[in-house]
Amino acid sequence: MAAKRKKTNELRRRADGRYQRQITITDPLTGESKKVSIYGRTQEELDARERTLKIENEKTKRSEVTLGKWLEHCLKLKRKGKIRPNTYHSYENAVKNHILPYFGDRDITTIIKKDIQDFYIHCLDEKGITSALKDIRAILLFGRCPRRKKRGF
Repeated sequence: MAAKRKKTNELRRRADGRYQRQITITDPLTGESKKVSIYGRTQEELDARERTLKIENEKTKRSEVTLGKWLEHCLKLKRKGKIRPNTYHSYENAVKNHILPYFGDRDITTIIKKDIQDFYIHCLDEKGITSALKDIRAILLFGRCPRRKKRGF
């Protein structure tokens, strides 16, 4: 017989007398959910802490996550140790020299497919950039494409 799963919002009393509850919080940059345990001496204190934590999380969800912050997060935290140093530097230069000057500090949720297509056309026609387009495409697809298996090495 399979074991019962714990409910995430279930109230539990610990051996030291405090109350504990696990809640799920979503990171606005990555979109990943994580469980957080909160504690309180009374149920009212626990409920108050849960409300304040959820309100703070909602504020960060609603706050604008800019393309610059998201790209910095992807480059430094997700990619730095996983790609070769020269590739990392070319990605970093593409972000600094091409992507951020074009998009500025726009909210990431406002950028649509048409904006990216216009950016490609801008790079090809006005700037004459062809060599960096491959890097730019890889950078803009960081969060969207599934991880591919490495070939060879």
